[in-house]
Amino acid sequence: MIRKSKYTRKASADGWLRIKLTGGAFAFLCEYTRVEVTKEAEGRVFFKVAEGYIAVGQEGSLSKEHAAQYLSDNGPQGPAKVIVRYKGEPSDEHSPYKGRLRQQWGELTAPGVIAQVTLNSKSADIPGGYTPIPPGDHTILAPDSSHRVHGDTRGYAMATPGMVGNDIWFPIGLNGSTVNSSRYIHVGHLSEGCVTTHELKKWTALYNYLISHRVPNSMGKYVGQLKVQK
Repeated sequence: MIRKSKYTRKASADGWLRIKLTGGAFAFLCEYTRVEVTKEAEGRVFFKVAEGYIAVGQEGSLSKEHAAQYLSDNGPQGPAKVIVRYKGEPSDEHSPYKGRLRQQWGELTAPGVIAQVTLNSKSADIPGGYTPIPPGDHTILAPDSSHRVHGDTRGYAMATPGMVGNDIWFPIGLNGSTVNSSRYIHVGHLSEGCVTTHELKKWTALYNYLISHRVPNSMGKYVGQLKVQK
């Protein structure tokens, strides 16, 4: 079989595709991860994970049925561009999910999306130490792992019919760095210095935009640029 590039698609609403690695373990890939199909055997399609941050270089497989559903010929578009502008001074809100919070609000703009975000949250339960993302040009990285253990977002998805990609967090490299700063673009009402999409109904459109873009020649590791303005 001639090796052929394919690109993953999500199999679950939270944004992940589970693949079986050779040896028996499992890995979870985000959408638009490039894989190189190598063979078909015993009802399965085998491939090498070629890009991204998860299981890169390892051999994985899907059943032929699932490969037909979740592997596509269509790859990502070019770099994403997102702008975030601070909106006023911090103010209090009562979140139905997180209770009383003091939020630093912002407005996020991307093609087809304008959404309210919170750039920092404080409450009696959250000690100081987090600060809003600084103004400047930052790098949006590709998703690197599930955040169910720290930052479970299933409650937001359950409360928002049609939401997809809630467990996909996009790491941010500050000031043009390509190193994960532990700040992310993600959905939710609680921000620890992240760009947190507070307007839950806008998340799916933002997710679909970000996940379908990559910086060329970056081995699928970089999504695009985040410009923050104060």
